[in-house]
Amino acid sequence: MKTFLLGWAGGVLAAAVFASEDIATTFTYRDAAAKSVGVAGEFSNWKVVALDKTDGGIWAKKVYLKPGFYAYKFVINDTDWVLDPANPTRKVVNEIENSGIAVGGAVPTPAAPGTTLFQYRAPDAQSVHLAGGFNNWLDNDQGKVTGHEQWLLQKDESGTWRIQAPIPPGRHEFKFVINGGARWETDPTRPLAPNGNSVVEVVAGGVEFTLTEPAATSVVVAGEFNNWSVTANPLTKDASGKWRATVPLKSGRYQYKFVVDGNWKTDPANPETAPDGLGGQNSVKIVP
Repeated sequence: MKTFLLGWAGGVLAAAVFASEDIATTFTYRDAAAKSVGVAGEFSNWKVVALDKTDGGIWAKKVYLKPGFYAYKFVINDTDWVLDPANPTRKVVNEIENSGIAVGGAVPTPAAPGTTLFQYRAPDAQSVHLAGGFNNWLDNDQGKVTGHEQWLLQKDESGTWRIQAPIPPGRHEFKFVINGGARWETDPTRPLAPNGNSVVEVVAGGVEFTLTEPAATSVVVAGEFNNWSVTANPLTKDASGKWRATVPLKSGRYQYKFVVDGNWKTDPANPETAPDGLGGQNSVKIVP
């Protein structure tokens, strides 16, 4: 029998690997004050599995899982869904960030440097391509696309399709091509050009933050990357009323907010958020 242990100070994941297909995986969470703790994830179809309280305020539960990479969260007191505070691994499902656990040696595909993440939820689709000005719209013939396997998105268990695509710096228009051209869809998470195409802006040497606030007199982006400074990264307003700033960031996950004329607000164009510890939310930027 081979065993391995993944351990952190707060949440602990331990897995014993047997000859059988299923793998014993133990989820633990430390919270002496909690009245109940459960774990829910892709392995349980997001149904809550109750953990048992042990000595020292540690809650634990052993479940048997097939090899794979699973998203999960802990559920505290039947109401609060929280990330594992001691597990840095993340998995996004339905545009929601979760903790992630690799069972049986499965690992997520790392993002390649110099690429941009595109994702689209279409559980019933047979194929999804990424088409845009950067690839000559896949040389489509009256909207129909054949070949171009390098621009195919990959579908995960939740029905979300993803691709890390090598897009050059600049402003690019694009759409998703469903089932070889049966329909062309925009990206609901990105802005639209006047002609109805989705728009992605790729910035060389950094990550661009943008905010449309025509009436504002000052906008700053503050976050974990600059120790929440309200002066380090000011944005500049263009003629259309959009504010922009490029911040050099390494790969990672960063919480941030905009400071608009002294008022703190989340990024309205970014659906990824995390609790700010004060009863509100911070926006979250994930840099591949």
